[in-house]
Amino acid sequence: MKNAPDKMSETQLHPSSFTRSAHPSFAAYTGPSMNPTLVEPEMLEIQPYANRAPRIGDVIYFHAPDARDIVHRVVAILPAGIRTRGDNNPRDDSWLVEPSAIVGRVVAAHRGNAQRKIFGGRAGIAQHYFLCAWRRVNARVSRKLHAPYRAFARSGVLRTLIPGRWRPRVVTFQATRLLMMGSRVIGRYDAKRRGWHIQRPFRLFVDETEL
Repeated sequence: MKNAPDKMSETQLHPSSFTRSAHPSFAAYTGPSMNPTLVEPEMLEIQPYANRAPRIGDVIYFHAPDARDIVHRVVAILPAGIRTRGDNNPRDDSWLVEPSAIVGRVVAAHRGNAQRKIFGGRAGIAQHYFLCAWRRVNARVSRKLHAPYRAFARSGVLRTLIPGRWRPRVVTFQATRLLMMGSRVIGRYDAKRRGWHIQRPFRLFVDETEL
């Protein structure tokens, strides 16, 4: 399956299908599926749709059929429901989202006192395609650099240069083990794989045997 649909299709949904509350809600973001658009443990500001319907390109917070709460981007609006995909995922979600399952649109991501606007609509579509293209380029480059990067990380040269306050540390957030460096989340523990997913280039500063 292609990383991005050739053409995003849209069917009009009536605004009465959605909540009419005008008050935003907040939820903590976890997981890698929306990286780098969203990064845990950011706090998401979710605005109900009220008097308008979702648009292609919106990042929505919804209740999935398997009872999970999920944040993904709208990539198509069909007569049968709304198709979604995580910006960091290679394919669309296997389900269609019912309008009644949508809590609202993610309009901002908060980390401490910092706030980032999350784009929707046409700006969101542009962001979606850019991230798909970036993921393909990044995958090609990563394959070529993987071996030297791992070798340099194992050497531990850079680990000795980190000030004490910046040394990586493990924290637990909503039952998820996160690896932090200062105030930045640089990795998360995968319980199924029994190993760490660490963002580049931060593995250069981490000794997994000490975690």
